[in-house]
Amino acid sequence: MEKIRIQKIMSDSGVCSRRKAEEYISEGRVKVNGRPCKLGDKALAGKDIITLDGEKIYVAKKISCSTSQEDMLPQ
Repeated sequence: MEKIRIQKIMSDSGVCSRRKAEEYISEGRVKVNGRPCKLGDKALAGKDIITLDGEKIYVAKKISCSTSQEDMLPQ
């Protein structure tokens, strides 16, 4: 797993937009593993504990599906 910017993790989880997350981070309302973070910090989604105003942010795993079969419908 690679580290991702905290504001992207927050927006992907549906908490807020990336821009709003940047505001929250600047105001000191966001913490990673109990420590205040700053803009540009990165975290491991699903491993690091990210909180906003003391409430944990839950990160949903992204699921992707790809197929290799050809389209069976006549064109």
